[in-house]
Amino acid sequence: MNGVSYLLLPLGVLLVFTSAILSMVSASFSALTETMKQIARKKDRVFAQRLEKWMCSRREVLSAINIVDGLVTLLLIFVCLWWIDVQGISTYLPGWMLAMLLFTAATLFCELLPKLIGLAQPVFVLSICWPIVSGIHRLLEPIICLVLTWNDAWVNRFRSNLILSDGTLSLEELRSLLEVSEEEGGLQHEEAVLFQKIIRLSSEVANHCMIPRVDTFTLPDDLTNAQATVLIREMGYRQVPIRGETPDEILGILDTRNFLLSPERHYTGMLQPPSLVPETIQALDLLVAFQIQRKNAAILLDEYGGIEGLVTFSDLLEEIFDEDGHDHRNSPSIISIEGGRFLASGGLHLDDLGEVLGIDTSDFSAHTIGGMLIEHFGQLPRVGASMPLVNWEVCVRQISRKRVLEVLISPLQTIHTSSAVPPPLLK
Repeated sequence: MNGVSYLLLPLGVLLVFTSAILSMVSASFSALTETMKQIARKKDRVFAQRLEKWMCSRREVLSAINIVDGLVTLLLIFVCLWWIDVQGISTYLPGWMLAMLLFTAATLFCELLPKLIGLAQPVFVLSICWPIVSGIHRLLEPIICLVLTWNDAWVNRFRSNLILSDGTLSLEELRSLLEVSEEEGGLQHEEAVLFQKIIRLSSEVANHCMIPRVDTFTLPDDLTNAQATVLIREMGYRQVPIRGETPDEILGILDTRNFLLSPERHYTGMLQPPSLVPETIQALDLLVAFQIQRKNAAILLDEYGGIEGLVTFSDLLEEIFDEDGHDHRNSPSIISIEGGRFLASGGLHLDDLGEVLGIDTSDFSAHTIGGMLIEHFGQLPRVGASMPLVNWEVCVRQISRKRVLEVLISPLQTIHTSSAVPPPLLK
């Protein structure tokens, strides 16, 4: 037994030394930069040429070094365990303590200290150990190339569903990266929430953020400056569309601040050309267009060229920076009441309704609850009219001459179980 012990001890020391050298070389090779290569070129051209050759196949060289290092470390662990068993040390110390001591010694002398040296002096280490690097690379090059080819094939196979054809990241992968960054402390919670809102905005079309035409404040072109000033001060909007003879004839956009500062000119002489964009344009694309063209408002058109609504630069920013999304003074809303029911305004977007109710509303061509009801009945429904919506019933509670103002949304299984009538949501 003592003879075996004498053989194991030098073998263990040799394996420790080999593992330390390999760890030091791996760290040096990873830390090698273009500046360091230029320094090596000035000192030794032959060695610099070797570095250039290795850098051309950097991935293969590092893989070969790491594989050999892993095999040496594994063999070292077996030798240490065998030596401990031969010496009978396990009878004096608990197994968990021996494992901790073994792990600490291997980490310190085979990994930590050698890698610190390699990171501090990469060129010096590689200049001494280049025969080791060259020998390992030549010995394992066929096997490494085969393994890396197989690895790339599997990675590309699983990555095809996450990476888009143009090489950009999918929305799902971006969300996953944000969650991982937040968990690892790379992003604060507020920053992660902000990025999530930007990602959500990139998947929305502009009509989700618009003020519908019926809710858009416009001015006719035949008012006096005094009359226009009164209305502008009363409403308080920065960008106001100026209409002609019909609501679909938008002559331009008035910057009310400039007009109020220079009221001597008629407001129709201070109009900016309107930006006419399709309602299906992506909201994030429209935000970028606002920044590039230095405009603050756009008119959304439907497929027939009619006006759908108005989107301003502030509307899009509110989608990102406001805690509750839309923050217009007349913003469509939905509130929860007793019995699992909801009161909602007729102008609420169907996407928002779907998020609250947990249903898919993409089958409707309309954008709002009111539009969905008009589409269902073929006309403006009367108060009390209702329609089923998956597991819910949408009942009209309040209308105006042209619009649905308020609806009551109830689960189908709880209809008629409560006689309480909530107060109107809208006035």
